[in-house]
Amino acid sequence: MANCRFTITLLLLTAAIYNTEGFTPTPLTRTHATTNTRLSAFGTSKSRITKNNSPLLEEALSAYPYKFKSDSDKFEKSQTFNEMARLYGDKEALEMVKICPQTLKFKRENFQRCLDSWEDQFGLEKAQGMVLRNPGLLGIRPEQTDGAESSMVFSYIVALTRPLPKIVAVVGLLAILTAGMR
Repeated sequence: MANCRFTITLLLLTAAIYNTEGFTPTPLTRTHATTNTRLSAFGTSKSRITKNNSPLLEEALSAYPYKFKSDSDKFEKSQTFNEMARLYGDKEALEMVKICPQTLKFKRENFQRCLDSWEDQFGLEKAQGMVLRNPGLLGIRPEQTDGAESSMVFSYIVALTRPLPKIVAVVGLLAILTAGMR
């Protein structure tokens, strides 16, 4: 019985360590090195100064596990990453690519409109946090963003279950180690 309690305690501790990353709110802004976006007090006035590339572009492309079909394909993926970095921040965009490399295959033309819709529903920081927890949301069409309360809830579920393979491995290892103690 003591071994069972120890195993459960260790499992809960491990889960808490892995899950704090998914639930720690990171204050995000729409500004980074390649874009300067200012919102007025009413959130309607936007001005942008755009440069070419995110400073983390090469790192993001090296984290992309698939082969580029051509130079134009690599250019398209670069532009997609730059758009993600413009809207969510350089580090956050890189994190999204590491979590879900398929994000570079999504239609970047939809990113701004989706974020604007989520911003109207939840506010900017909550909308950005939702997408950071579940980068797969970048793949939806703007007309699918209305009534996104379930998307917000499922973003937490996705963040919670992402480390499950690691947790299962730890539990399996603990089961093997404690089996020899009996």
